[in-house]
Amino acid sequence: MNEIPENSQFIEGFLRDVSGGKDFIPDIWVDRTVQSQGTGSEFTTANSLSRQSISTLEGLLVDDLNYCFNKGIFTFRFIAAVAGSGKTSLLHYLQELIRVSPRYSKKAIVVYFDLSKLLSVSNSQSFGIKFYSKILAETLWKMLCISDIRGVATSVLKELFGNDGAQILIDAERFEMVFQPRFNRSFADISSNYQPQEVLFHIISLISEMRSEYTFVYLVDELDDALKGDEHGQLKSIFKSLLNDIYREYKDEIRLMMYLAGTSEIVKKFIGSDRALERRVSQSVVNLVAGHKNEFEGIKNKINQRIRGAYGTYDRFEEAYREIESIRLDNPDSKKFLSDFCRDYAGIVREIYGRYFEDKSERFFEGTPNELSTLIKEICEQVWRVYIRDSNNYEIKFESLRAKDHTFNCYAKLFKNGHCVASAYGGARNYEILSRYADEFTKRLELVEPQGMNSSGQANNIAFIIAPDCSPLLQEKLKLNQIQWVNPLEFKIVPEENHETEAESTKVLEQSSLDINTAKYEELVRIFSDTYIGPGIINDILSKVPYKDLDELFEKVSNLGQSRRSKIQEKYNQRLICFKFGAFLSYNRKDKKRVEKIAEQLYQQGVAVWMDVNELQPGEVWQQRLEEFIESDIFRTAVVFISKNNIGPWQRREIDAFIRKDISTQSRLNKNYPIIPVILRSRGERPLVPPNLQGYGWVDLNNRNPDPLKALSETIKRYSA
Repeated sequence: MNEIPENSQFIEGFLRDVSGGKDFIPDIWVDRTVQSQGTGSEFTTANSLSRQSISTLEGLLVDDLNYCFNKGIFTFRFIAAVAGSGKTSLLHYLQELIRVSPRYSKKAIVVYFDLSKLLSVSNSQSFGIKFYSKILAETLWKMLCISDIRGVATSVLKELFGNDGAQILIDAERFEMVFQPRFNRSFADISSNYQPQEVLFHIISLISEMRSEYTFVYLVDELDDALKGDEHGQLKSIFKSLLNDIYREYKDEIRLMMYLAGTSEIVKKFIGSDRALERRVSQSVVNLVAGHKNEFEGIKNKINQRIRGAYGTYDRFEEAYREIESIRLDNPDSKKFLSDFCRDYAGIVREIYGRYFEDKSERFFEGTPNELSTLIKEICEQVWRVYIRDSNNYEIKFESLRAKDHTFNCYAKLFKNGHCVASAYGGARNYEILSRYADEFTKRLELVEPQGMNSSGQANNIAFIIAPDCSPLLQEKLKLNQIQWVNPLEFKIVPEENHETEAESTKVLEQSSLDINTAKYEELVRIFSDTYIGPGIINDILSKVPYKDLDELFEKVSNLGQSRRSKIQEKYNQRLICFKFGAFLSYNRKDKKRVEKIAEQLYQQGVAVWMDVNELQPGEVWQQRLEEFIESDIFRTAVVFISKNNIGPWQRREIDAFIRKDISTQSRLNKNYPIIPVILRSRGERPLVPPNLQGYGWVDLNNRNPDPLKALSETIKRYSA
């Protein structure tokens, strides 16, 4: 499709980033092999703190996140590495994993800092005061920025500095560069009155009492600088005291994660000189090797494949590519460290790129304009299918693809009675999506949709990027901005016009997607028969159901490196697998805490449930979301909790929707949509089941024999099968 001009050169910036030797470049992140400590391996070595089987570095990080965030266990790591082997990149990657995943980012306070910069602060304070002042300042500033825990931060500031002193800091909350120096000066004045470590534990305890799901993460880099001077003993004392108190006071049951990174020699010196400390943390060390041939090849392939995707049809491409393939970094030193390899290899590729492609625009789609038009048409019709069924009122108009900027453009618009109610914004790249490209797409999207991706309370706007590949991390970043990645080779749609009735169409859609939460071993073997996901991993997947979504599967199942995740993601994108909730939980908001406990118990018994619609705002958004659930059949049954608080107003609307779905399901598919009333425990008279629910069999939690919760979970599972 070179006949369509476009001025875009993201590959050039990518090569500049890699050859410049920046600390963290997600576009060349490779999933490094990890083996157990003591194996004498040439690969990175580490032990899983949760005792799961771990084979990759990314798997280790995800396992640590699950261990700390989901199980609430203190997670401590030393990253021991030679300079240039990627220790800083590892910390930044962990930070990104937390940031892009709603499962973590919505309940995390993450503080990253460089000890070398801390040591450069010249004042008379001890290293311990500087260290904790930095941690406390960043922690409290981040808490002030989060509405649901802001009150705890203001309360702590008042405890420390009084109302007037706290107000001075609160007034500076919008500017971190102002807040931190003010906090440091104020804390220096009162530090003799407090044990800084106890202040940190006090903050964590207050948050745990109020919002127990929050986790505190501290990523500390450049340990070497603190251990080379007089601060050595102070830093060791800080961490010995911290580790001892965490075990003594909390038995490690505290939502706290700490990573310290330094060179191997320094970490060995830090740990090895103290037998007690060595016993406590020796299993927590990650020995990061300088680099391995397989890792260098992985980075090389990522660079080369993007070059071919962007410029593969140009006349002199094969000549240029032969030069790229002939690159030999024969100097052993140039292959010793990841950072050196990236710098040297990308530097040479950049020079070749400049001679052949600097004045050329990148290819954006593998195919003809007609094939791109067809794909865009299918994407829009699938997302807007609920509207275009009403052909009397709705119509899609597609824009011409000639002379377009395929970095970002409006490809189509949805009209209702002649008025535009939604737009489809898209772009295309012919290579694995780069962060630079995704950032540019997101910026342009924000300019045209400053209020978010919901248009006029009716139809949803669409945002999608067409590309042959996308890293799992970047997929998560796109999701945060409600942007869909579409693989043109794997995008599939069930053409509804081939089905005689809506009931037959619904059956086909249901059959095409296997629910992981209820799947059998043989079914998963069939789904993954064309991949290298074998029986061991399939059994591991089945042993850890249920999963609320793909994110949770990646967290709970070990040995899933980037390649295997990509294969599972492909099956999900192809609609061959899905994740359905066993039940929608409907409850009066006054009963929320009791229902949350029951939800957790059901989850432990293998039932994934949904109970978040009560958190939505009233009006069209709520109605639309509920209609989407009914349309997608994302949950199999409804559980309605009844107590002395009676049926709440939102709950009444939900019940009406459930009953309508039951009637509709019977008429369309000749099967029931189960509704299960559940009577919550009460010391007094048992609440009455509403008249419109009395025709359904209910569960009474006041009856202890047989176990009512077990009966409820088994009933939901039976309906889900």
